[in-house]
Amino acid sequence: MPRLRWRGLLLALGALILAGIAGYDAALSVLSRSSPSLALSIGPTDARTLQRVAEDPRLAGSLAGTGLIGPSQIRSALYDMPLSARLLRYLATVDEGQENPAQSARLLAISGQVSRRDFLGEILLADAAARADDAPRAMMHINAALSTSRNAADLVFPFLLQLLSDPSFRPIIAQYVEQPWGDEFLYFAAQRGVAADALEVALSNAVVQKEARYARFNSELITHLIDEGRTVQAFDYVERLKGPETPLLVEPGFSQATVDPASAPLSWALTNADGIYADLGGSSGVVLSADAGARGIALQRVLKLAPGSWQLRAERTVLQRVDLADAEWQFSCSSAGSSSSLGSADIPLTGQPVAAIQARFTLPSSCPAVRISLFLHNLDDQKSLDLELSKLTIVRSAR
Repeated sequence: MPRLRWRGLLLALGALILAGIAGYDAALSVLSRSSPSLALSIGPTDARTLQRVAEDPRLAGSLAGTGLIGPSQIRSALYDMPLSARLLRYLATVDEGQENPAQSARLLAISGQVSRRDFLGEILLADAAARADDAPRAMMHINAALSTSRNAADLVFPFLLQLLSDPSFRPIIAQYVEQPWGDEFLYFAAQRGVAADALEVALSNAVVQKEARYARFNSELITHLIDEGRTVQAFDYVERLKGPETPLLVEPGFSQATVDPASAPLSWALTNADGIYADLGGSSGVVLSADAGARGIALQRVLKLAPGSWQLRAERTVLQRVDLADAEWQFSCSSAGSSSSLGSADIPLTGQPVAAIQARFTLPSSCPAVRISLFLHNLDDQKSLDLELSKLTIVRSAR
């Protein structure tokens, strides 16, 4: 009986110890998610907590200098769990900070071999490759990062934008923009003042010019090329995208094709803001309106024309007359380093309700395209100014 009693006590003690270990482990599991700093205070080498810290750079930064995490804990964790790309990457950043680039590169390389799913590790590998001027390897890691996480673009796109400025990287980037992230990156690039670099990539990959998912990028690219004064490049690219007979290149008047917002400013951009409104009115006209006291540009367009004298002709219909109002055509050069005025011409608002109007302007040889704007100013404080313009053409002028 005594022997059985001791045996029962030992079994009970063993059960208590196992329960305590299980409770300790369960507590660390919960704390690793809710309070990593407390979890590390209790279990400095808890692999789950260290893994979570390695996955979250902001969390790792907040724990830096607290003594709760360091290379020794990470190395211990690597012995206690399956090989982790995230922990290896964390150690690599520590070694980099301690000016041990060779060890950092070795750990990063091992991290990349262990897993392609750690997008932060892939970013570090891409950065190392870029610094070594190894464009193919850098793009391989960038693609892996962007294919791993939806959040990767916030970190990778600014980095990739820097690489886009390097001529030696652009041909390699052009090979990768067919990837699911490619259209979003090109749109990102076109918005940030590197339209010419983005254009070179687009010209190097026919898919960008053909597939519908790149339409938003192509529209943004053309807009920024015009804004940057790269008018000739913009028109050449439109011809490549849509063909030489596209209405954007050969039709000056108003139609569904030439007032398409996606093609502005090579199509007529119609204003609908601040009391100035413009809308396609019929098969060949636009209806314009200026609220009482409103002033501003109602419509504008950039057109490619040869140097020389030109005459704009149209039919003007006053739908609602006001006593005091002005309307005028404004012409300016659209080219690199030049937005000089080419003159203006009043649009008569009195006389017959329907009348033919015309305006002349001259393009110098240094100006490959003209920006045509229509300005309205309604000085009446009661009524709106409403008119319609139709049958617009631009022809060579005799003088």
